[in-house]
Amino acid sequence: MTIGERVRFVRTSFTGANGRHLSLDKFGERIGLKRSALSAMENGDQGVTDQTIMSICREFGVSPEWLRDGIGEPFTPKSTDQEFADLMESAMAEPSGSLKVRLLRAMARLTPEDWAFLENLSDRVLEEQDGEN
Repeated sequence: MTIGERVRFVRTSFTGANGRHLSLDKFGERIGLKRSALSAMENGDQGVTDQTIMSICREFGVSPEWLRDGIGEPFTPKSTDQEFADLMESAMAEPSGSLKVRLLRAMARLTPEDWAFLENLSDRVLEEQDGEN
């Protein structure tokens, strides 16, 4: 796989608000490039600069070794803190009545007793699931 094909892989691994792969325009907005430059990169007509590699890796959690040379796994694992920050950022972009926002608001209001109940319920579900396997 060429570096251009790896760039395309990254772009098509993410979805936009419409539920489809990120367009060249939307992907470019996030890394500061125009559609034409990205198209040329993906098609191998233009090289990929170190600056672009750094932007893609930072913005999309991609391993620089994989993007440059195809070595290892494409995506670097996110820390729990980063996953939480990403969830909160995506919730902030949602309409206030969306399920994600309503659910997070409800969770923010849970008491310690509510959390204990949910933990107990979760444990039971996992036990039930383990019993089926």
